[in-house]
Parts: sequence; structure tokens; C-alpha cells
Amino acid sequence: MTLTPEGLDLLAEAAPRVLAQVEQRFWSRLTADERNALSSISAKLMETEPPSR
Repeated sequence: MTLTPEGLDLLAEAAPRVLAQVEQRFWSRLTADERNALSSISAKLMETEPPSR
């Protein structure tokens, strides 16, 4: 799959609206502690190597 220059332009145009909706509908409902916890969990899930036990 290849993103065309026109497609990239459309994404760049839509990004501010999408991010505003995410803020309004998602992040604004969480406390600072909840956002920090979610950020840490997300980072761990995105690691390429599973942690060794």
C-alpha cells in the first residue's frame, strides 16, 4: 500500500480535527494519573520484545 501525496495532504488537513475529537471524547475524561498510567501501559504494549520474566 502506498500513500499518495494527495492522501498525505488529506491526512494533514484532517489531523487537527481528529486530535480535537480525541481530546474532547477521551483524554478529557481521564485524570492526570489515569493518563499517565495509560501512557505507561501503552508504551509497554508497544515494545518490540516481550519482557523477560
